[in-house]
Amino acid sequence: MEQVLFKEKFPLYTKTIEKRYTMQELTDYFRNKIEEHPIAGFITMFDHYAYTSAKPEHAIAEDIVDVKNVVFCFGKEIPHPYVPAVRPRSIAVCETKESFVISFMEAPNEKLTQVMIDWVEAL
Repeated sequence: MEQVLFKEKFPLYTKTIEKRYTMQELTDYFRNKIEEHPIAGFITMFDHYAYTSAKPEHAIAEDIVDVKNVVFCFGKEIPHPYVPAVRPRSIAVCETKESFVISFMEAPNEKLTQVMIDWVEAL
């Protein structure tokens, strides 16, 4: 995985993989990983592509053909009023004409960031 600082402030992890899966297979894979995890909880599947393309004035890079966000939460405690601001988590699966780009924002908890890295690396 590559660690990038998107727009000079958002710490992301990203990986480009070849198209040996379908969008459905990838989103099902992440949903299953979330549901198998002892503290993660699946929230929803957000069809980011449909949402954006439905806007009268929208812009989508021409090589992007689909985007889904698997939305979930690792939360088992709320030790500070700021904690909810960094939840929930999302793993973005972006299908381009040539590949899939999987990315997520770094979690405040290093161990949970590593869990997401491991999920992506296991593909």
